[in-house]
This record gives sequence, C-alpha cells and structure tokens, in this order.
Amino acid sequence: MAPNPAMERALEATAKAFAGAANRVLAESRKLKTSNKVKLQHAVYRELRDTFGLSANLAIRAIARVAWAVKVVAKRRKYVDEFRPTSIDYDRRIFDYRPKDETVSLTTLEGRIHVPLVLGGFQRQGLKGKKPTCARVVHRDSKWEIHIVIEEDAPQKRNGPPLGIDLGIRNIAVLSNEKRFSGASIRAVKDRFSRIRASLQSKGTQGAKRVLRRLSGRERRFIAWKNHNIAKRIVSEAVAGGFGLIRMEDLRGIRERTRTWNPHLNRMMSGWSFGQLQEFVLYKGERAGIDSEKINPWRTSQTCHKCRRPGIRKGEEFFCATCGRMDADWNASCVIAAGGVEPGAIPGDRNATRIAAEVVGFFSRPLHAKAVGI
Repeated sequence: MAPNPAMERALEATAKAFAGAANRVLAESRKLKTSNKVKLQHAVYRELRDTFGLSANLAIRAIARVAWAVKVVAKRRKYVDEFRPTSIDYDRRIFDYRPKDETVSLTTLEGRIHVPLVLGGFQRQGLKGKKPTCARVVHRDSKWEIHIVIEEDAPQKRNGPPLGIDLGIRNIAVLSNEKRFSGASIRAVKDRFSRIRASLQSKGTQGAKRVLRRLSGRERRFIAWKNHNIAKRIVSEAVAGGFGLIRMEDLRGIRERTRTWNPHLNRMMSGWSFGQLQEFVLYKGERAGIDSEKINPWRTSQTCHKCRRPGIRKGEEFFCATCGRMDADWNASCVIAAGGVEPGAIPGDRNATRIAAEVVGFFSRPLHAKAVGI
C-alpha cells in the first residue's frame, strides 16, 4: 500500500487499538479459561467498543483473532504472550477492493480511508474479476502491506497414477519419474549465513548487532523462495506426466529421531525445511486438481521398489540382491509412489538383507546421477 501521512496516522492508531483490544480479550480468555469466540464476545464486546473505540466489526475481528491464536498455540503446547500493533484484520463489511482506481477502502478509528495500492501483474491478474472476502493489513519494516483473500472454485480432480517424492538435504526432492532437484545452492546459502552469524555474534559490538538485524530474515526468505520454485516445478511435472496424486513421507519427529553428537549434522537437520515444501506442494497441487497425501516413512529407503524385498543403502546407491544396483533416492521415491511399506510385511527380511550385504562388494563402479538445479 502507498498511504499518505494522514492515512498512516489513521492506520497506526487503529493498529494500536486493535492490539490493545486483542490483549484485553486474551486476558479475559485466560480468566475464563476458554477460547470459545461466542463466550468471549459476550464477555468483552461492549468494553472493546467503549474503551478502544473500535467499530463493531473490528471488535469482532479482534475477538476472532484471539480465539484462533489461543486454539492454534494450545495444539502446539505453547503460550500466547501478547499481541503487538503490527496488523489489523478486516472482513468484507469493513474492507473493499476497488479495481477501477486500484485502491482499498478500510475502516479506521478516523473513519473510512481509501489507500492506493502498488500492484504488479501477478496481483492484478489474481484480483481480476474476483470479490475479496477478507484481508489483513500488516505493518512491516516501516511499510504497510495488505494481504487480500479471494475464493476460487475448486478445479476438477485429475485422474492418474501417483507420483512419489523423496525429500532430503543433499537432493531437496527426487521424483519417481526420475526428476530431481539439487540442494547444493540451499546448503551453500545456509553455510554462508551460519558463518556470518557466528562471526558477528562473537564480536558482540553495536555495529555487529546492527548488521545482524539487517540480515535478519534474508536466509528464511531465500529458502521460502526456493521452496516455492521447487513446489511449482513438482506440480508442473505431475500435470505434464498425467499423475493424479502426489505422495510424500510423513516426516514429523525426524529431527528428534536423527539427533546425533555431530553439531554440524544437527544444524543441517534443524534447518531442513521439508514441512514448508510439503505445504507448498499441497496447496499448489490443489489449485491444479491434484491431491496429496503423506505415508509412513518406515523402510522406504531400505526396500527395493521392484521386488519389494529389503536391501542396503550405501550413500547415494541402493543394492538389492535380486535387482542389483540403483539410485537410492529414486528407489525411495518409487517405494513412496507405491504407497510405502507396511511394517512387518517384507518377506524374507533378514535373509535378503544378508544377501544384499554380500552383493554390495561386487559393485565397485560408482553410479553417477545428474542433478537438476534451479
């Protein structure tokens, strides 16, 4: 948004009042030990109108914000500390997008204001012919932004075989159609920012702290940008290949299961943003009419996708006593595409593993796989 000074003052005053109202609702939520929106509305609605000067719908939005936040953090076993004056929630009654002059009409403490927007081609195309349902005004880095929500009809579901995706750190994603996305650039950026942070934190000077604040968020934004690009290409591969389902592993808790004495490996695992990539693939796939599902990751990397018997993974190679040698990540993606492995359903488990271990020695020529970067 591009507000003038008068509009900025109105937005700042409204953001402070909205945050104050949210903190009052939060205190009442703790007192009543509830996150029920209706109960909170009966308890504090009139107080929010009189004390903070909010309009009826802004007061309702503040109550809804608190109820939602308390429920979400309760699932994560965390605690809501306070709300800061950095955002305001709007619904369709107190917000309107005007495509003719590319402005938004917002209700504030000082009445309605019409704020000009700075739109690009992507935003114009997304808003064309749509009726926004709600929005959130955000104050970030001395700039005012508005996040507009629109509704679209769900596309027709595509029919086709499943596409398996094996996620990792060396290779961010390897698909069962043999397409792969290298993680070299992401690892290089993470290592560089890690060295910079360590150097600046060791100095501890005011100048070093200013640089740290300036660099804050750059790594996170770069990783999100890469994940967006990778997810977009994964969905494009699924559409072009006629796949109707995307399968991935359910990797929740993997950081705790793989924790080791090596701090470098722990740092790599803690910075692995597989959840964000899966989220991007999920919603981009839905927009393309492709469903996504997560499967049990048990033995997906130690099972041959052809004969469904156990084998040995050694680095980037997988050895099967019956089927021979193949790329380990691609084999895992094929197992994932087939629906994974049922625990205890592998025939001849111990015997096949022993034979595969003996066969490993016969394969000495390295297997090279070309990685595709973006």
